[in-house]
Amino acid sequence: MTADAEQKAMGDKKRRMSGGERLFDFIVYGPVAFLGSFALSAGLAVLQKRKAPFIHETVVDAFKKIRIPGKIADASAPILLTSLGGTLMIAPIKWAEDRKQALVKSFNTFLGEKDASQSAEVAPKQTWGSLVAGRAAVIALTWPIMSVVNALVGKSLEKAELATGNLVARRMKQPTHKNLPPELPQQLAAIEKQLDAMPRGMAKAITDPLEKQKTHLTRAIEKYETISFTTGRMLAVDAIVTVGAVIALYFTSHFFARRAAEKHKAEEAAQKPITVNMPETPVAAQAETPPRSFKARLDEQQPAAAERGA
Repeated sequence: MTADAEQKAMGDKKRRMSGGERLFDFIVYGPVAFLGSFALSAGLAVLQKRKAPFIHETVVDAFKKIRIPGKIADASAPILLTSLGGTLMIAPIKWAEDRKQALVKSFNTFLGEKDASQSAEVAPKQTWGSLVAGRAAVIALTWPIMSVVNALVGKSLEKAELATGNLVARRMKQPTHKNLPPELPQQLAAIEKQLDAMPRGMAKAITDPLEKQKTHLTRAIEKYETISFTTGRMLAVDAIVTVGAVIALYFTSHFFARRAAEKHKAEEAAQKPITVNMPETPVAAQAETPPRSFKARLDEQQPAAAERGA
């Protein structure tokens, strides 16, 4: 078996991950990616709800211009904005991936797996391209799924968010809202009561103005939320979504990294010149009698002619 065939056969076998590499993946794509993504997402949620609500309204208006229904647009805007947190976490993940071999070797030594210290060298290297492509795939999957879920069971999600928000606020010994004008929740409750009393199939000309008032009052009330209450609300859904997004990023980015590595190997193999080992002197040439000159043939004929004359 040639060296290329042996290398291909080894590549076809499933690569055994060392304990150090498993620990590396767990740390980078576990606590680091999850906590970082959730912290950034929570910060962006607080920013858009309390400090800069116009960001949310701008995104919703942009969605409506491309003919996305109002409910889906309103539910999709926070998903898109909070997804920036996970996108920003690509930078520290790339920093860790660039140092993966050294870190894995250290982890293997710590775990007593010195013989497996080279296993990270055959792992597909994560690049900016693979991480960005993986993150884009995650957003492409998460965004429509959560938008549809919010549109279908948005009320159930709101109840879950309020429950976890109240729980965290109590644990932190903080109120849910500060300096909230009492008329705002009263007006919101009255509008919700009107919408619930309307039969299904009611004309949009009647329901749309009420829905807009409800959204406006909801955004106004969110400005008075405490940080503990807002963070608690995010724990209901966003924490689960973040876990799924991090796991999906791990598999999708490694998939694109393997594809890139395979493509690079194929390009190198195509550019490599084909060499054929030929013997220096062909066998047929060795057996062939070289041609004789005219003088040599004449010298051979002279003795025979002399004998016939004698």
